[in-house]
Amino acid sequence: MSTETIVLGSTGNRTLQAASTVWATAYGAASGSILTNYDTPYYAIFAGSYLSGGDHYIYRAPLYFDTTGLDSTAAVESATLSLYVFTISGTGKNIYVVEGVQQDTVIASDYGALRASATSGGALYLNDIVDDQYNVITLNATGLGWINCGGITKLCIRGEVDMDNENPVSTYDSFIYFYSAQKGTGYQPKLTINSYKVVYPTSTANALPRVTGIRHIYKPGVFRMVLNLGDVSNTIEIAEHKVRKELEAPEQQTPDIKPPAEEPKKPSKLLEAPWTPPAIEEPIVSEKITSQIQPPPDYLETLQKQRETQFEAPKPFPSVGELVKTVWRAMTPWEEEKGETFGSAFTSMIRRWFGG
Repeated sequence: MSTETIVLGSTGNRTLQAASTVWATAYGAASGSILTNYDTPYYAIFAGSYLSGGDHYIYRAPLYFDTTGLDSTAAVESATLSLYVFTISGTGKNIYVVEGVQQDTVIASDYGALRASATSGGALYLNDIVDDQYNVITLNATGLGWINCGGITKLCIRGEVDMDNENPVSTYDSFIYFYSAQKGTGYQPKLTINSYKVVYPTSTANALPRVTGIRHIYKPGVFRMVLNLGDVSNTIEIAEHKVRKELEAPEQQTPDIKPPAEEPKKPSKLLEAPWTPPAIEEPIVSEKITSQIQPPPDYLETLQKQRETQFEAPKPFPSVGELVKTVWRAMTPWEEEKGETFGSAFTSMIRRWFGG
């Protein structure tokens, strides 16, 4: 369970100021002036910057909180910084909480040292600030890391124009006034811390010792965890009882298992002799077909002589019937193919017969 602790700002809070007609000179000054407005009758701390009468004024406000009352082992869950603001000037800018790197007692050179603290640990928007009351800034994770449990916590308040080194070119206001610790109860800055205490036993007589290291060792089928207990200077090995002997035994190298060698396969008989393509024989053509396709070259002359021999008329004059029979026998497919008819052939025979 967390505990809320309120720590009031110490009276060491101050305002550091630098001024110049040139922004870069005021911003980059190595040292600043320590203002005395923190005390009576003003009790004021300034933070931010503004331009007036041609001069740039920059204020950085280092704060101190005595957090020695918190246990050094405490874990901080959350924290807020409350400032009692009584004057606001400007809008649209932020007021930031940054890490305080000032000396234990503020000195002039802390102005230059605080320039390097440009990381926000929390912010307060000028437009959201309400006059004459506490305004709360919630610290982020970075700001929580600046809380020094068991020691002195140092913070600083800076304006956005200063933190971003904006170098304004015209009249501007971007600052706040808040009460110092010297103002007294109900006005001083306060740091509210929510934390819880972490107890680490220093001997085995107490509860579970603090674990400072964990080591895991893996083997096939085996898990082993080693806890290093820093406060006890001891080592505990956690392992299943059944496998402890296996853990303590040296690891054995597993021999390489090779598959049995296969017998070489005998080549097929078909592959023993080289393959030779079969011989291609010339086609055999029948003589009958050849004679039909290629007739003898003297075929037409032979037919013509045969026709002339058949048409030689006998010396004795034949009868008409014999004449017709002779002409009919003499007619061959060859004459028909030439277009001759029986009548034309008969007429030609009569003319030759009678010498016409």
